[in-house]
Amino acid sequence: MAAEWQEVLGDSLPTGDPMLDTRASRHASLFAMVQLSLGRLPRAIRKAYRGLALAPKRLPLDANLLCTLLGAPDEATACDWRDTLASYSLLQLAQDGACTAHDLQLDYLRKDGPPPEATGRLHGWLIAGEVFDSLNGQELGSPFWLSVMALWREVERVRGEPVAAAACVAASSLRGDDKRAAVRLSSAAQLLRRMDSFAEAVALFERALTIEEAAYGPHHTKVATTLHGMAGVLQTQGKLTEAMALYERALTIKEAAYGRDHTEVASTLHNMAGALQKQGKTSEALPLATRALGIFTSAFGSEHHHTKISKWLLARLRNDGAGSSANKRQRT
Repeated sequence: MAAEWQEVLGDSLPTGDPMLDTRASRHASLFAMVQLSLGRLPRAIRKAYRGLALAPKRLPLDANLLCTLLGAPDEATACDWRDTLASYSLLQLAQDGACTAHDLQLDYLRKDGPPPEATGRLHGWLIAGEVFDSLNGQELGSPFWLSVMALWREVERVRGEPVAAAACVAASSLRGDDKRAAVRLSSAAQLLRRMDSFAEAVALFERALTIEEAAYGPHHTKVATTLHGMAGVLQTQGKLTEAMALYERALTIKEAAYGRDHTEVASTLHNMAGALQKQGKTSEALPLATRALGIFTSAFGSEHHHTKISKWLLARLRNDGAGSSANKRQRT
């Protein structure tokens, strides 16, 4: 065993820096451990394991995603392979059945890259309607949202080009014009917004809005949600006048549907205040930000992240207002 280990490990090249030499030696040792463990696996599992080169670091893999990356015929087989890999210390298991690979194990796999078919499987998984449905059911910034974005980044890294935007637009084009299509279009738009594909995101939001207005009428809360999302993209692009028009329409719908003190109303008020700040309209932004903070504090308490972000914006606006007043006094 020792001879086999040394053969895999080879000779490390000293750099003269004790810290770097120690790190390089540890890195090489772990690579050797992975290679040695892989050599002892059944051929089918060894080949499947290469698909984990697409797994983002520290991302928990559930049975469905693991099945996709490994190319297992079904989730039961994927779980069997998972347990085998864990027994060779090639995966770490969590109590909920999810698993992760160590960062250095992923570095080892990325040296040669994933099999092309693994990239194709993951690409297909990401554009499936069920993924867009799941995105719609979770809060933006949730672990699932972050996971999907990280997986798209891996696909783009392997393929060497930004493919997410075109793929999401194409996939959404196949969804028809029903209410479910609007949900998937909105999810795809939010995803592309967070991946900085703003033009494509606006186009998908516009299509979703057309479907929702026809299906629900122009004053439905689903319409307001889409208006709010599209306004956020326009705000990021610096198209503040267009964004404010959409925010104002969304606010009118939300206040009529939810009442003036609902957190959905506060969310739009907060964004409107941010857009006005960018336009230098501090005096108009301050009452909106103050109102948003009051709603968030009443609903969530002072330590919730929405409340803290709202406090930060209000503090910025007050600081801007104080600075503007001081400049006016100096000029007079």
